[in-house]
Amino acid sequence: MANASAKDPLQPTGVIDLCEPLSPFWDNVINSTWGDFTICFEDVILIATPCLCLAIACLFYIPYLYQKAKRTKILKVGPNPILFNVKLGLCGSLAILHFVELALAGLEATQMLVPGSFFLSSTCSLFAMGLVAILLVLERRAGVRSSGLLCLFWIMTTAGMVFKCRT
Repeated sequence: MANASAKDPLQPTGVIDLCEPLSPFWDNVINSTWGDFTICFEDVILIATPCLCLAIACLFYIPYLYQKAKRTKILKVGPNPILFNVKLGLCGSLAILHFVELALAGLEATQMLVPGSFFLSSTCSLFAMGLVAILLVLERRAGVRSSGLLCLFWIMTTAGMVFKCRT
């Protein structure tokens, strides 16, 4: 009797495509009675787009923060306010969750075919949480109390997650 936990050597595993074998990238949602986005579209567009926008904006915003910190020579920064600590803690918690999601996708890829969109969305989200943490620290040093860039990022991420949870 063969071992039940042994993997079938003929069964393909890993990642072969961005969307397949789970779903196509786009399905005709306009003519359907209950329009839902495909899983691949949700992962690639709804999740990765806010992360990509944040990364592109950081190319210009991080040098600005460095220049602002040099120009203003802020008075001693002092102890970190509670809100800063909460933001940084939540960012770290979300980064841990995205890392676990990425690790689970990697574990699944060793056992069956997994679409590459799982890795793309988790990696983009993990990278974005790192950028958010860096921006929080740099803005604190530059004396920025509220960031329009991070507010826009969180609104876009929330909108994407609402659509993802709805479908």
